[in-house]
Amino acid sequence: MKPFKFIPFNNSHRALFKNKKNLDLADTIKKHSYFNKLTGMITIRFTVPNKKFNVYAILNITKNGIPTIIIYVSDCSNKPIRSNSKKNYVAEIVFHYNEIIPYPGDDFNINTTESIIVKIYNDDSICNFSKSKKILKHLLNDEYNFINKKNALTDINILDGFIPNEKGGGVIIEGP
Repeated sequence: MKPFKFIPFNNSHRALFKNKKNLDLADTIKKHSYFNKLTGMITIRFTVPNKKFNVYAILNITKNGIPTIIIYVSDCSNKPIRSNSKKNYVAEIVFHYNEIIPYPGDDFNINTTESIIVKIYNDDSICNFSKSKKILKHLLNDEYNFINKKNALTDINILDGFIPNEKGGGVIIEGP
């Protein structure tokens, strides 16, 4: 996966993430997280308490025509962060629509969609799955790029039934 860029939490972020917990996106109207229909790029930003977080997978789980993606993250600790009021960093990841791992179900066209639901799952077990080496072997390569999509449909199914300890997220719309 592409690594996060960590931005120190500052006063301008305070207004964006007021009344939000770690892992939540800023309100849609603020366009802090967004997508670009012309370029296909997606920018996701949310708060975390430390810089140890990694992205393990980004899946397209669109169903019934409602564009939805899940971003699996973890700092590989079992400490909850949603209840942690410390917002020390804004984690940012920018990726192309084509880099999202396909998952059995519907797809969406980023050129015509109006909004995308973004779910952010945090759980240390994603770091420690008994099959994690198999997952990571197929999801990652040495340069932290996204997987070759033709392998995704068979190998990513080992995440079926995965229920994270913590969930955050929000909705993104087209932005700058």
